[in-house]
Amino acid sequence: MNTAAIYIRVSTEDQTDYSPDAQKRLISTYANQHNLVVPKEYIFIDEGISGRRADKRPAFMQMIRIAKKKPRPFDVILVHKFDRFSRSREDSILYKSLLKRECGIRVISITEHLEDDKFSIILEAILEAMAEYYSLNLSDEVLKGMTEKAIRGGYQAAPPLGYEIKHLREIPTIKEGEAQIVRLIYEHFLTLHQSPYEIARELNQRGFLSKRGNPFEKRTIEYILKNSFYAGYIRFQLKRDTSTSILSKGLHEPLISEDMYQTTKNYFASKNRKTKEHSIGCKHWLSGIAKCSNCGNSLLVFKRRLENQNKTYYNLQCCGYQKGRCLQSHQLSEKKMLSTLAASFMEVYPPNSNIYQLSVHTMHTSTETIRVNKDALHKLSTRLLRAKDAYLNGIDTLEEYILTKKSLTKEIELLEQSLQTNLDLIHSESTNPIYLSLTEILESETVSNSDKQIILSNLIHHIVYDKTNATLRFYYFPPNCNKDDPMGL
Repeated sequence: MNTAAIYIRVSTEDQTDYSPDAQKRLISTYANQHNLVVPKEYIFIDEGISGRRADKRPAFMQMIRIAKKKPRPFDVILVHKFDRFSRSREDSILYKSLLKRECGIRVISITEHLEDDKFSIILEAILEAMAEYYSLNLSDEVLKGMTEKAIRGGYQAAPPLGYEIKHLREIPTIKEGEAQIVRLIYEHFLTLHQSPYEIARELNQRGFLSKRGNPFEKRTIEYILKNSFYAGYIRFQLKRDTSTSILSKGLHEPLISEDMYQTTKNYFASKNRKTKEHSIGCKHWLSGIAKCSNCGNSLLVFKRRLENQNKTYYNLQCCGYQKGRCLQSHQLSEKKMLSTLAASFMEVYPPNSNIYQLSVHTMHTSTETIRVNKDALHKLSTRLLRAKDAYLNGIDTLEEYILTKKSLTKEIELLEQSLQTNLDLIHSESTNPIYLSLTEILESETVSNSDKQIILSNLIHHIVYDKTNATLRFYYFPPNCNKDDPMGL
């Protein structure tokens, strides 16, 4: 007797006609009639999942992986209909061809009987095309229905803060406890003229939480102030482009007046925010290493320039405080941080220690190459993982994967050798080295921020600033020790 596997797929719209039990019962009957043995471990079921994409069906991908084992674990795969196997012609052709060519396994539909002849090839292709058409048409019909519902004022998502839906398909109703928070936000914004940042801080001080149970942030307040739902409108997004959205009067009770909504809308429309240009490379050598003692978030580094002075100053401030989440300011000047850090360096690495002086010459000639090599290594490693996924998902054959892996591995080895060479160069002496102390390097304007950060990140795990006690605590990496176990000083 031959061995068979069963594949069952049920999407949301199929629950009535193609329940898992119904498919399993019919396929098991077919297997018994045709002398096929179906072990329990070879019954694969995907429930509530569309058949448009194979890589989104875990049971299907597991079945393909098992099918590729040697010797083959089963001889055929039984499905109720071919559209259960896939509703994408591309996926259907790909995986059926792989199973037949590499594994010697056929896919059999128990309700669509096909013979092993030329006419059956055409018929199977027609069935696959019909399945894909049905899937695409269903998507269009669902979108059409959702669009029509939005035009009529129906709501089709989880309700925002201030509302609840007690039963499926009901109109959202006001949830008074949350609604008070929304009214408070609009009152403080329109009457007291507080900024979203100030409102977030006040709500957090009072112990209020967002819809998801998190502290409020500046962007959370802005989202509530911009949300037309509170004025009684429904916005339905057809595509990601906001110009394709539908705005209609909803059936739910509004929380704010039309005048409040228009005033808020005009305020945000009048703000001409220029897109921030992202800086290339490391923004500041302290970025990401200094932490807030109150909330644990990183201290952001901000640039400021005093009037009538041609010099730039830097200040640090808690990221959580900037967003309104953290209730304690942790502002600190770069100058104060540097002076305290210099004193700490003197204590941990005295002037006679080998690490106290570093060669700027070797550092400059190698760090850029190191950065480029690390970026290239990351890209090659990503390509290697994708090649493995392509093989496991049946896109590439074993031979193709072996060739790709061999080629990428060779490139990775060459880059790793180059990277090690430059790392060795940094720690070796050059012909005419220029030696600076750690503090001089961090103060130097000729040493790049990326170089400073590389040096600092190799010595210090993180820094904690405690504003209340006016202290800075430095967590150094112990020499020749595991960097996951820093010591605090």
